Amino acid sequence: MRKTILTFILFLTLSSSVYAEIKSKNFLQQIFNGCSNAYNEKSADYDILVQMIGVGGVFEYCGCFVNIISKQMNVAETMKLGMEAMKVDDYKSGDVSDEALSVLLQNQNFSDAVVQCMTKVVK
Repeated sequence: MRKTILTFILFLTLSSSVYAEIKSKNFLQQIFNGCSNAYNEKSADYDILVQMIGVGGVFEYCGCFVNIISKQMNVAETMKLGMEAMKVDDYKSGDVSDEALSVLLQNQNFSDAVVQCMTKVVK
């Protein structure tokens, strides 16, 4: 989960266009790729997550997350959120710190997407 958020933050900083909602296929594809690639055999959370929702569930979660974020946030908001999280964590360890995670989850759209999508795939 932490690597998904880290990857999400990193890809948020790659775009300079601002939309009322996120419509850039490339931007959304990067978020999805970062999310799905964050869960691999090298991830500390991989085994736990796969036991909970399966490999296909990871893809379902990432698709759901990208879909909700694309409708509820714009590029500027996502970039700002990523920058706020980066202020409390340098990400050199490869994991998102509890402090950075706290910053991300304070954003209502972000936390709603996490809850909605995890609830959907855990059922």
